[in-house]
Amino acid sequence: MKKVLNFLKCLILPLIIYLIFAVGSEGRFGSPGTMYVLLKQCIFDFSPGAVIVLAGILGGNLAQITGSGMFGMILFTMLFGMILTLITCTVFVFTRLPSLIVSLGMLMVYETLTMVVFQGGGISIPADWRVLYQEPYVFLVLIGVFLIFLFLQKYTRFGYHVRALGNGTQIDMNIGVNLNRTRYLAFLVEGLFLGLAAVMDMSITGSEIAVTSFSAIMAVMVGMYLAKYCGMLLGTFIGAFSLKIIASGMLAFGWSAQMQKVGNGIFLIVFIGISQNLALLLSQREKKQRKLRLEREAAAGQANAGR
Repeated sequence: MKKVLNFLKCLILPLIIYLIFAVGSEGRFGSPGTMYVLLKQCIFDFSPGAVIVLAGILGGNLAQITGSGMFGMILFTMLFGMILTLITCTVFVFTRLPSLIVSLGMLMVYETLTMVVFQGGGISIPADWRVLYQEPYVFLVLIGVFLIFLFLQKYTRFGYHVRALGNGTQIDMNIGVNLNRTRYLAFLVEGLFLGLAAVMDMSITGSEIAVTSFSAIMAVMVGMYLAKYCGMLLGTFIGAFSLKIIASGMLAFGWSAQMQKVGNGIFLIVFIGISQNLALLLSQREKKQRKLRLEREAAAGQANAGR
């Protein structure tokens, strides 16, 4: 029952956002059909930007060159996703720079490559290569990714090592966890999922061009705050769905692309601000209740001693 209640708490976020835009747009936003499309779109909207774009361009073009069709596109795109993330991991390991610096540097490199490879033309795929976005395949992909991620995280030694290293490297290295091997495996798994995300992205749009999206970063940040209620996996998915609702709602309001970026930034600041202050208020309330309880117990003990 506690888990169910915590999950319902996470659903409050997209519900509030939906009500704000549904009421504010005076019926222009919020139809069941629109929400269904948004749900389908957020299934694969976990792309960190340049890696997914570059993997899609390379994999899609190579599939067309070799004549290997949709299955070749899937295979090559996921392969390039793993190659690109392994390159990033290698730079991170050998330079020993902070991960944020390495990520931003490689982001710019990969973004540049998307505008260089194949003369910057991107990739357009035939209609019969886009079946993964159709029902029921899109939902089968979602379920498959959830199950694989959950299995790797909860039931493998690799998942245990990743969680352990996330809490500090030195102690775990002292007990025998191989830091670099775990890092490479983590980046390899990441590349596999990013390649699949690239395939799904091309399946809905029919193309891949040199653009970058940071919506997944925001979804992960929201997921980190919701994780204590429903876990990181569901929290990130709910975060992605909430951001899709915001984007569609702002579009219904007629906001420009620049104003939509401002709106996303304001949402993130407000959400994190409320989350942090709410946690602080709850902590202070708990301390106050504990103090009152101890005072009552002390008073009751003194009364019993007086008798």
